[in-house]
Amino acid sequence: MKIYWIKDGYETDHSSTSYAFYSSTKRLTRQERKLAEQFSSRAHATARKVSFHYNGEWSDLPGGAKEELLDKYFDIMVSENYDWWTMAISFDYDEKLLKKLNQYECDGPDDTGIRIRRIGKKVVLYIYCRLDYGAIPSSYSDIECLEDYEENEEDEEYYEDYDGDDPFEDIRGILIAVKKEILGNKFSALQAVKNRFEKRPQEGKQTKAAMALAGMISLE
Repeated sequence: MKIYWIKDGYETDHSSTSYAFYSSTKRLTRQERKLAEQFSSRAHATARKVSFHYNGEWSDLPGGAKEELLDKYFDIMVSENYDWWTMAISFDYDEKLLKKLNQYECDGPDDTGIRIRRIGKKVVLYIYCRLDYGAIPSSYSDIECLEDYEENEEDEEYYEDYDGDDPFEDIRGILIAVKKEILGNKFSALQAVKNRFEKRPQEGKQTKAAMALAGMISLE
């Protein structure tokens, strides 16, 4: 068993499953926090986050919980299980957006890839992957909501600044940045990830969020 980090009362290793759900679009009310906590007696929701941690193979979020949380309360999910990661971004349902996102569905090795699903009133983008921990950038770790993110051409090189802090928080910021780009009709991040899974060379100008997202995906 290899432990990667211990943070906020839970640990990520090869015998556990961890979830973190984030809201980049609104602050949850007290009632919404209580409803988000209902899936685990140990969960504690804040205005923008709830996390769940389960030890061993015998326990996990109940069926449909992830979908309900992404449909009603949160728009970002980061999950780790046995060194396999799931990243999710939910959008308000829009037929044109759904058609555009469907163009980036793809398969990578060992059941990795991009999947698009409609859940309730939302369209959810899932990325299933393994990660290169040394390439996870911390430059986005302070981003909490869509309004906070602005592309900064003066940012430092992303692949040299990971300092061992919580990868969940770092990944959250990247996904929020990617969501804002997609809402602005920019899909270079999804194209970069698709190219990565399909082992194609990256072409054209990429945003820093695209380079960060695709760069931390491991194909090994």
